[in-house]
Amino acid sequence: MKILFYSDSKWYGGAEKYLEDLIEAAALANEVIFVHAEPVVVKRTFPKNVRLVNFKIAHPFDLPGYFRLKKLFSAERPDQIHFNLHVPFSCQYGILAASRLFRRSQLSASVLYVLKMGSKFPLVGRFRMQVARWLLGRMAKLICVSERSRSELIENYNLKNEVVTKYLGVELPVIDPEIAAEIKRRWSLEGKRIVGSVSRLVNDKGLEELIKAFAALAPRFPAAVLMIVGAGYLEAKLKAAAAELQIADRVIFPGFVADPAPYLSLFDLFVLFSKHESFPLSVLEAMAQAKPVIATNTGGTPEMVDDSTGILLAPDDLNGLIAAIAALLDDPAKGRAMGEKGLARVKKEFLKAENTRRTIAAIIEVKKAVK
Repeated sequence: MKILFYSDSKWYGGAEKYLEDLIEAAALANEVIFVHAEPVVVKRTFPKNVRLVNFKIAHPFDLPGYFRLKKLFSAERPDQIHFNLHVPFSCQYGILAASRLFRRSQLSASVLYVLKMGSKFPLVGRFRMQVARWLLGRMAKLICVSERSRSELIENYNLKNEVVTKYLGVELPVIDPEIAAEIKRRWSLEGKRIVGSVSRLVNDKGLEELIKAFAALAPRFPAAVLMIVGAGYLEAKLKAAAAELQIADRVIFPGFVADPAPYLSLFDLFVLFSKHESFPLSVLEAMAQAKPVIATNTGGTPEMVDDSTGILLAPDDLNGLIAAIAALLDDPAKGRAMGEKGLARVKKEFLKAENTRRTIAAIIEVKKAVK
């Protein structure tokens, strides 16, 4: 089978890592084409039967780009097209072109973030919702990454087509002790208690609040440091916030790393204080290393984390965040117990090989759907 994966994402994050997992799994038994808007979304080296095609729609009214994309789809003639929708309004030109060329039973999509497509102008918001509903309705099957996302997608967009849940998964990492030791040396972490996060440095990840929470606890825990692994447009602002709170020497920004596993292995606890989430892989990656997790009750996070594996908070609960970090720093044994239960849950429910196989099977089964 020839499967074409399509993404119009302009950055690399959890949604793009998820798509790379799907492409690798599909390539085990299929010819694969990956049509993507930006080279930055490709971080892996794929096998030879995966062909990369860089194609960018220049702007929302790029009609010549639409016709070129339609021509590309027509020339490739894939058996199946799967769209990776960062939000329900993503990939609109790709879906429009494919719906004009292929049967509905050849089209499917993963929807990573289920948001209402609002606007400060009500008429614009309603128009975008209608467009998103139409786009989603072109798919024979929609795949969500959590039960919460599935129910919200159906409710928000009044969908009648098939919508299923297929969880993401992670691998159990094998940590090179020399790499971990080098990280400890480079950042002077010997004897430190590490409060850690792995995240894009963007507004909705709650990183400014995390820095404020750590600053409130810094005098009480003099051996603690905060490490935020990732890159993004907020980096300078976050560093300035740490300096203003007089904790710049205790907040570490290693930048983007292709493999965060060695960093995660050094954390005493993991924090993701996001305002919005879908099904954050970084939480699973922390659980796979037996780390207790402090996260917000958003998206599918409660389907991974409960009070046996971590602490869930409201996205605006700064005092709760301060208390949660303090509780785990005060009681390392409690954190270790949570971490072990989290690891057991990953082994039972969230291993990448099995969960990705199920998602690819769901994509291939779309051909059996009624047109």
